[in-house]
Amino acid sequence: MAVFVNGCFWHRCPHCQLKLPKTSTEFWNTKFARNVQRDQEKLAALISAGWQLLVIWECKLKKDVPYHIEAIQKLLKDVKGYDIEQEEWLEAAEEDPAYG
Repeated sequence: MAVFVNGCFWHRCPHCQLKLPKTSTEFWNTKFARNVQRDQEKLAALISAGWQLLVIWECKLKKDVPYHIEAIQKLLKDVKGYDIEQEEWLEAAEEDPAYG
């Protein structure tokens, strides 16, 4: 299985509809179009190879972390039979303690 967490800016989120930068628009159009094309190619190759995929968009993750934890748990359970308690995932999502 593979889980991708796509940044809205670089991967051109279909939910956010972010505007292009105001300068060098031709460069950015080309850059973003290639990013989207590469993402589609890589996902298609993984699916063809038998991988189970989950793509999470940054904006959606920020709005509902527990939902996405459940989606990952479901995929893990479907693919490998793992059953992980949500509390374990939430611990992993906590901020790192300050090191000094």
